[in-house]
Amino acid sequence: MAQEIINTPAVLPEAMPMLAESPLSVVVAAHGAGMTPETLQGFMELFREQQRVEAEQAFNEAFSAFKKEGVAVVKNSLVDFMTKAGRTTYKHATLGEMVEAVSPALAKHGLSQNWETEVEEGKVKVTCILRHKMGHKEKTSMAAVMDTSGGKNAIQAAGSTITYLQRYTLQTITGIALLDDDDGRGHLPPQQPQSQKKSEKKKEDGTLLDKAIAALDKYAAPGRTLDELLEAWPGFEAHGKKTLSKEAYQKLENYKNQIEEMLMEAES
Repeated sequence: MAQEIINTPAVLPEAMPMLAESPLSVVVAAHGAGMTPETLQGFMELFREQQRVEAEQAFNEAFSAFKKEGVAVVKNSLVDFMTKAGRTTYKHATLGEMVEAVSPALAKHGLSQNWETEVEEGKVKVTCILRHKMGHKEKTSMAAVMDTSGGKNAIQAAGSTITYLQRYTLQTITGIALLDDDDGRGHLPPQQPQSQKKSEKKKEDGTLLDKAIAALDKYAAPGRTLDELLEAWPGFEAHGKKTLSKEAYQKLENYKNQIEEMLMEAES
């Protein structure tokens, strides 16, 4: 009597539907159940899709929580210079101020940002990428021709344009607000009458600022170059942010910008 062979589908272990497990656990369970490679591939695709959906959901929840932080940056960096077309003056938030404002709030919710840069044939493209710790990411890109104004060399032109695009792509992807500086102090509550301690601090701040300006002033002397100023500035910047008040540091930075514009005109 001939025997009838009946093929029954593999029965998955109870753990198999739990796609939240690791890919390795899915493979092990499938192998133990005698699953065919084709069926296994289907389960793996389902597993990856579930991971993608969960990562995107986690990103959206984290970004929503970040937005509730209400991060805002005051435009208090003054640009003021003369050109053949007339005087140009405006305020903006520096890249450093923007990164300093958003980074702690992003990190608090498992988010981080970075940039990718492409430079080709006189044009710069910057992409800002916002990532979540579970893997989902969003990005936005902007491109512009290199800023060669003021007699900048190729490296300076690329650096200036990259910084400019990094600022705007970061603002775009995070949606942070840029606020006008009403009175040179930012959006701060009205100052209370200063105590003696505050008065002494202000006097000390003025002395430190005078010393910093005097040291910076040598780069405005005849024979000095823009490259020398730009090479020395990071040291002034680090020391100024550490020892000066925000208001005093802004004055130092404005003075540096004036020297930079003067040197640019001299080299053009």
